[in-house]
Amino acid sequence: MGFLTKEKYLRVLCFVIGVIFLGFMIRKTMTSQKNIKQVSLNDVLVENFMGVIKEKIIEIDNHHRAYVLFKNEKKINLTNELYEDLEVGDSIIKRKNDLFVIVFRNDIIYKLDYFTGDAIDSE
Repeated sequence: MGFLTKEKYLRVLCFVIGVIFLGFMIRKTMTSQKNIKQVSLNDVLVENFMGVIKEKIIEIDNHHRAYVLFKNEKKINLTNELYEDLEVGDSIIKRKNDLFVIVFRNDIIYKLDYFTGDAIDSE
């Protein structure tokens, strides 16, 4: 084996195998995160709801998830950003395949981005 002793050869081999394994794990993690984002986007696209907000709820024992409870007792999970922009008494509509929520508050209509809660200009 020339200048590599058997012990050094095994160390180099283990190191190379470890680097290859680490590379596969990093790639798998990055792919999994991408898939999670796509699944989340798909979940939002198929979701639809409408109602008048009766109560805003943060479930501390459930990872601080944000919910609104409609007057019809239906409970909807929202992003924290969108949750912050909604008020009790708002009427909201989320249609299938939309990435925004329409909010009716007093005599004003808002269109809010589902993920950021940012206002979207109505066209």
